[in-house]
Amino acid sequence: MKNKIFSRGRKWLNPVTHVDTGAVTWKTEVSGEKWADARGWIQIRDCDRQIVLEFDVRDQADVVDRTRKLNILIKALTEIREDLPVMLKAAQTRRAEFKEKD
Repeated sequence: MKNKIFSRGRKWLNPVTHVDTGAVTWKTEVSGEKWADARGWIQIRDCDRQIVLEFDVRDQADVVDRTRKLNILIKALTEIREDLPVMLKAAQTRRAEFKEKD
């Protein structure tokens, strides 16, 4: 029996003309027959670093746990996204203060 794929994709993190080849790749599927496995994973890579996170589920408790983990990741990424402009402004202010002291 063929695997049932629920979601699969790849999104590039950088423009095509950029030298870095960062991407996010993911897949969720059910494989096998008698011992069917529900598996999901996401690979995040940028420059020379990469991570792969797996989200296998066997029962409802796993669904709850994996959802909790995903929510933590989403919250962390959202906080970083919101901090970016504030961080830039703080860094620019600090650089300007340093230049004034020279």
